[in-house]
Amino acid sequence: MRLTVVFCLFNEEQLVFRLAELVRRIRAVLPGHEVTFVAVDDGSTDKTAAALASLEGIDIRTHEHNLGFGAALNSGLRAAQGDAALVYDPDEAYAV
Repeated sequence: MRLTVVFCLFNEEQLVFRLAELVRRIRAVLPGHEVTFVAVDDGSTDKTAAALASLEGIDIRTHEHNLGFGAALNSGLRAAQGDAALVYDPDEAYAV
């Protein structure tokens, strides 16, 4: 299976460091599957873009201005490749 994991971020520079570990954990639990990662910076005004640029193995999409979660989600899903896409909220603001 080919899976794309999409992260949508807005002013989340404090959380970007978590993404490298999260990417490692996702790959570890899905051996034998092709997993790609897309992060959408939705017009952040902090250092989210710079923090994302320091990560390897993540396709970064950037909105010049904040367009909202729906637009960030659309951008991420349009960039997704493979059989399935999973949207993961890095700040875990939504209850599971």
